[in-house]
Amino acid sequence: MKTIRPYLAVLILFCLPFMALAQSIVNGNFENWTALPYDQFGGWNNSNQQSIPQIGKASFFKSTAAHSGNFAAEIQTITNGTDTFPGYMLNANPGSGNNFTGGVPYSSQPIAITGYYKYTSAGNDAAGLLVIFKKGGNTISYDAFKLMPTSGSGYIFFSDTLQLGSQPDTVIIGITSSYGILNGGKYNTGEIPGSTLYIDDLAFTGAGTMPAIPGGDFESGWTTDNAESADGWQPNGDPGTVFQSTDAYAGKFALKLEETSDGGETNITNGKATHNGSPVGGVAYSGTKDTLIGYYKFTPVGGDVAQVNINFSKNGSGVGGNSATLSASAGYNMFSIPYSLSSTPDTLRIDITTRGSGGGGGGTGHAGTTLIIDEIQLKTEPLHTNGIELFHAHHAVLSAYPNPAENMITIYPVPVMKNAGSMEVCNSLGQVVIVKNLNEIETGNSIQLNTESLNAGVYFYHITTNGFNGSGTFIKK
Repeated sequence: MKTIRPYLAVLILFCLPFMALAQSIVNGNFENWTALPYDQFGGWNNSNQQSIPQIGKASFFKSTAAHSGNFAAEIQTITNGTDTFPGYMLNANPGSGNNFTGGVPYSSQPIAITGYYKYTSAGNDAAGLLVIFKKGGNTISYDAFKLMPTSGSGYIFFSDTLQLGSQPDTVIIGITSSYGILNGGKYNTGEIPGSTLYIDDLAFTGAGTMPAIPGGDFESGWTTDNAESADGWQPNGDPGTVFQSTDAYAGKFALKLEETSDGGETNITNGKATHNGSPVGGVAYSGTKDTLIGYYKFTPVGGDVAQVNINFSKNGSGVGGNSATLSASAGYNMFSIPYSLSSTPDTLRIDITTRGSGGGGGGTGHAGTTLIIDEIQLKTEPLHTNGIELFHAHHAVLSAYPNPAENMITIYPVPVMKNAGSMEVCNSLGQVVIVKNLNEIETGNSIQLNTESLNAGVYFYHITTNGFNGSGTFIKK
């Protein structure tokens, strides 16, 4: 058996950076992340968990421009130039539509909610205030109010009447910088970027003295947190459900989607996320036939499912796609999504989701459902996260003979089973130059490869079959 000389090892290491440049799928190994700081207020979810990874900007802030005390809440409608995102805060768990869960205990029966606010907008926009009372988990009242633009720089008082006819046990309060988000649509001319709401000193009024709204004075409970965002990917589901994981298939990091409350849905896309619709766009791509592969662990709760979708478009119109539904798996398992398009696309988009299994899948997920996914790649553009170990962190290092080769080489040991996998050969630039299905190769413990068509140089090969991954190198004379 030939051994790899020191100069060859140096050449391999030199070539690997070039091999990583040819990836259509940016950051498919989830090694590159960005952490951006954002304000949090205890007991309340806020829009920063979505707007920072989706828009790249904060939308909820701790403000010192208070009506009383030291602090108030500041909420903004922001844009990245293509999508507009209303800011919000909510003392419950966000869900699909207005299907909020959680909230805070409240057993008195107020007749109005009061507070102080100031609001500016460059267009015909309004801020929104939502108050929901529940009893035994069932909604018993639902009131939504507009907070219109104010004149001057000072706060004004508001008092809105509540339609609460019986004693509750829970209250949910939501506040947004654009009212349209409460109705699932836009208000008049739309959500206006730059619309800014300051709100302070929320309280309930009614017969006698009403208990305070927890956190309604926005004084105590402010912290600074970090939003983790995988470069090249955007969350498109519930906030606070996309995380960096060190439980990686290869390299240091993987992507984790974890549903944190019942009734939600967790998504991420390498296109452009939209706050009130399906993701759009994607990455430039013109291929027509390939296979998307990746590795995952999936722990479902309550019958939840996970899915990877690959979509292709041309000038914004769909030209095809395919998907894979991922089954429960405690250890890493590989998924494979082949595609063959009848026309040439200009864009590829990958959407990854965890959700409930019924009603089309949306908005029925369960807390605790977790998907960890890593090493997403096209077979013709393999990742090289672990150097020359192409696909798996613990696979066989194979041998080739003769090496250097002229016209034919034998690669071994390989437990080849017909129709059970594939073989790929890359040049030193990472370009795939040979692809063979194992149904073209006889059953045995080795593979014979014709190298007559290859130019002189160093080549890398990878073989995958049921439960087996192996790779190695050879030189063509």
